[in-house]
Amino acid sequence: MKNKIIFSISILAVIAIVCLSITLAWTSIGTFTKQMDKVHLNERLVLVLEVSFKKQVQEWKDTIIRGKDPVLLHAHWTAFEKNEAEVKRSGKLLLDQLSNLTQKELIRQFLLEHEAIGAKYRYALESYRKKGFNTHQTDSLIIGLDRQATEELDMAAFTISQESENESNAAVFIGNLGIFLGAFLAGAFTFLLIMISLSLFLRLRPRK
Repeated sequence: MKNKIIFSISILAVIAIVCLSITLAWTSIGTFTKQMDKVHLNERLVLVLEVSFKKQVQEWKDTIIRGKDPVLLHAHWTAFEKNEAEVKRSGKLLLDQLSNLTQKELIRQFLLEHEAIGAKYRYALESYRKKGFNTHQTDSLIIGLDRQATEELDMAAFTISQESENESNAAVFIGNLGIFLGAFLAGAFTFLLIMISLSLFLRLRPRK
C-alpha cells in the first residue's frame, strides 16, 4: 500500500512538472514574440519618419525649382505639407513607444528642430513669392537648414537599430533558455518516474 501511494505521488509530481515546463516554454515564447513586436514597431516607425522627412525636403526643392508654374507650386507645396504632417505623426508615435531615455531625447530634439525649420521654410516660401520666384536667392535662405535635424534623426535611427539587434538577440536567448529548461525538467522528472517505477517493480516482484 505504501509503495502504491509513493508511486501515485510520483506520477502526480511528474505531471505537475511537465505542465510547469510546458507553461515555462510557452511563456518564454510569448515574451519573445511581444519583445520582437515592439522592436519591429520601433524600426518601422523610425523608417517612416526618415522617409517622410527626406520626401519633405525633396518636395521643398521641387517647390522652389518648379514653383514659377502656379499649378506645380501648389502641388509640390501641398506634398511638402503632407510629408511634414506625417513626420509629426510618426514622430509622436515613436516618442510614445520608446522606453530608452537617450532615444526619446534624440527624437524629441528632432521634432523640436523639425517644428522650427517648418517656420523657416514658410518664411522662405513667402520670400520666394515676393521676389519673383528666384530659386537661387530662396535656396540661400535655407541652405543647410535640415542638417541638424537630419543628424539627430540619423543618430536616433542608429541607436534604435542597435538596441533592436541587442534586444532581438536577448529575446532569442531567453526564448531558447525557457524551452531548454522546460524540456530538461520534463525529461529529468520523466527519468525519475521511470527509475521509481523500476524500483517499485523490483520490490513488488515475487521472490523465488
